[in-house]
Amino acid sequence: MTSKVKEVKTLGRDDILDAKDYTIETAECWGGVVRLRSLSGASQERYQNRVLKQGFGTGSAGRDMTELNALLLTMVIVDDNDELIFDAKDIPKINSKSSKSIMKLIKVVHNQNGMGDEGVDEAEKN
Repeated sequence: MTSKVKEVKTLGRDDILDAKDYTIETAECWGGVVRLRSLSGASQERYQNRVLKQGFGTGSAGRDMTELNALLLTMVIVDDNDELIFDAKDIPKINSKSSKSIMKLIKVVHNQNGMGDEGVDEAEKN
């Protein structure tokens, strides 16, 4: 009895650069559905730089964590055409929404993008 081994194509430069690899997750919030697009590498790096500037994760008790969750949401919430609907000027208004709603979306974003404990666990499964 012979087992078949599935051949996997080795990707070239164009294959990788042309791949449509972002994902869209949805979450019910604020009486409707919110669409969350995965971060690009550049967007995740911009977010991480902001986190590092504010001292998160470096023994930062007492450091200012203001607006980081709202910033992250501006980078991922999209309309039905997958276009971002918020920008930096919306951060204070997003930040004024309930923490329960914000954290519900943040948990989805973390999982979707391999961020935080939930995301790392999910990424390791894939």
